[in-house]
Amino acid sequence: MKRVNSLLALCALTFFCATAAAPVAADNPHKGKWNFKKKCVFCHQVNSRATSEIGPELRGLLGRTVGTLKGVEFSPHLRLLGEKGIKWDEKLLGAYIVSLKASADDWFVPYRQKFMGSKCLLANAAIKSPVCAPYNSHSKRRPVRAQDAKNIVSYLKRIRKPRAPK
Repeated sequence: MKRVNSLLALCALTFFCATAAAPVAADNPHKGKWNFKKKCVFCHQVNSRATSEIGPELRGLLGRTVGTLKGVEFSPHLRLLGEKGIKWDEKLLGAYIVSLKASADDWFVPYRQKFMGSKCLLANAAIKSPVCAPYNSHSKRRPVRAQDAKNIVSYLKRIRKPRAPK
C-alpha cells in the first residue's frame, strides 16, 4: 500500500511539473470573442450591417489605415497616425487595447516622439498641437489584461470585410 501511494505521488508530481513547464497557450479567438463582447461591444461592432454611434466598426480593422474610416470622428492622435500612413497591425492594436486601462497614453509615446519630435516637449510653446494632449477618448477605461488583448486581436484577425458584390 505504501508503495502504491508513493507511485501515485510520483505520478502526480511528474504531471504537475510537466504542465507547469508547458508553454502558455496560443492566442484564443473564442476567448477573444467573449472578451470583445464584455469589453468592446458597448461602442464597437463587427457586424457589417450594424452601426454604432459611438465607435467605428471593427470588421477588417487589421491592415486599415489608422483614423481614416469615413463618418467617424477620431482623436488627434489617431488622425496623426493616419496622416503618416500607419496601418493597424497586431502589435499596435494590442498596445492600444491594453493602454485603455492606463491614465497615460503610453501606447502613443513612441509615435509622438517619432512624428512630433520635441514639439510636445516644449513647456512654454505658445501653440501646442492637440496631439500633445493625453489620449482620453475611451472614457470608460474598461481594463483589459495583456493576454485578453491578444485574444481580442486574434478574434479580430478572423473577421474579414465581406467581399464586394460582382
